[in-house]
Amino acid sequence: MCKDIIEENKDIHKDHRQRVYERLEKEGLGSFADHEILEILLFFTIPRKDVNPLAHKLLEEYGSISSIMDASINDLIKTRGISKRSAVLLTMIPSILRRYNLDKIQPRELIDTIEKSCKYTKALMIGKFNETCYLICLDSKSKLISSAFIKEGTQNELQISSKSVVVAATKHEASSVILAHNHPRGNCKPTSEDILATKKVALALGVIGIPLLDHIIVVGDKTFSFKREKIMDDIMMEISIGIELGNTNYS
Repeated sequence: MCKDIIEENKDIHKDHRQRVYERLEKEGLGSFADHEILEILLFFTIPRKDVNPLAHKLLEEYGSISSIMDASINDLIKTRGISKRSAVLLTMIPSILRRYNLDKIQPRELIDTIEKSCKYTKALMIGKFNETCYLICLDSKSKLISSAFIKEGTQNELQISSKSVVVAATKHEASSVILAHNHPRGNCKPTSEDILATKKVALALGVIGIPLLDHIIVVGDKTFSFKREKIMDDIMMEISIGIELGNTNYS
């Protein structure tokens, strides 16, 4: 009798999954609730089992899909019912999305506005859980050459080396560059350390004739542009005056 019940439950789950797949094909993912999206993902790693309660449990514990996917594998497997295989699948999605977005922005694409710079920078930072710095290198026509990885720090701190930035800019033969980093925790507004680092980088690049066009800070889907907020102009003016007065020591 127990065997009959098990087989019946398998049939129920199979029929449910089939209905979900048919709905997905017909309506697209936009009509699905968060727990239903998680269910679909868990279908691929948990066969022949009702994963609806597990999907709800994950959302209760983490609060959102993004928080689930931003969690570590070790943290996820602490949730009863989540295997390492399921945890790997869930946590790799941000990296896949990052690769997808970057792939759509091919080298030599024109990045000549703040909006385009911010869009590209947001794509760079998807799936980055620690503060990470990149240098976006552009040619003389503001076309993308490369996004050079500079350094990764902790969730709350990142020391940006002017020397590393200069090395990356010269290596990629950039005509101009954009500095970019993220704040995984907190807001988009630059800290005093961010502003000081920008001054040091701008000065170091200026010595070799490569202008720093902007410094963009990313938090999720939000961005802070030094150029948009006029901070970049103030920094360049300060550096120019400092050079004239012989005072360019930022410490």
